[in-house]
Amino acid sequence: MYTSTFEMPNISHTVTVYSDGLELTALAFDVVEPDCPNGICKEAQRQLMQYFDGKRREFSLPYKLQGGEFFRSVLNAVNDIPYGKTASYGYIARSAGHIGAARAVGTALSKNPLPIIIPCHRILPASGGVGNYFGGRLNDVKEYLLKLEKII
Repeated sequence: MYTSTFEMPNISHTVTVYSDGLELTALAFDVVEPDCPNGICKEAQRQLMQYFDGKRREFSLPYKLQGGEFFRSVLNAVNDIPYGKTASYGYIARSAGHIGAARAVGTALSKNPLPIIIPCHRILPASGGVGNYFGGRLNDVKEYLLKLEKII
């Protein structure tokens, strides 16, 4: 396993990216691992810093998704939401081919292994507000990302 940990600018959280050496496998907040960078970890850190600096809107990083068909279909639908745009949980459920599964979409997104890169912060409740981010423990990160993209 390869890792690279760095500070997010303007917010007191760290980001650690994980790789199997060929593809990204996860991104975690506030988990500090000893750096063991390889090319993909360095590239992920570079692209994430460009994103935080407002110089990147899309990521071009290879990654590996594990999980069932529903989980992967939800994350793929989320990946189609462009920078600066949002969608509802219900919209993602419909886009993923699972009408009426908005709550299940929320549960799937709480397990997104690659937040920011697969932009689950762009998914908002239809009832208004920004909703929770990773069970509510990282709501400040979601608000930061939405402000960065000038959504709120």
